[in-house]
Amino acid sequence: KQWYQRRVRASRGNGKAQVRDILECLAPEIKQENLKLAENKVAVVDELLKFDEITLNITYKVGLVYCKAGQRTEEEMYNNDVGSPAFEEFMDTIGERVTLKGFDSFRA
Repeated sequence: KQWYQRRVRASRGNGKAQVRDILECLAPEIKQENLKLAENKVAVVDELLKFDEITLNITYKVGLVYCKAGQRTEEEMYNNDVGSPAFEEFMDTIGERVTLKGFDSFRA
């Protein structure tokens, strides 16, 4: 069982998860009094299916420079091939690394 199934079942005790219980478990910041039940019509289902097919692709491109202890100039920093283990872990956490086309090193 997933953690949310255990929590929802524990909250009701009857073995049936109610929509409001699942919503409260997964998104407690949503105020349920602001929601209303949609009509069970084919048009509503079709619109929801269309909405589900929309993929939002938000991408940011950033460059990070690692500064080792004692480095003072941009040239020194740009010549770093690797960073500390913590910096490398941070890089892996925030996104995907890409190699820029036609760019293999920094040139001052």
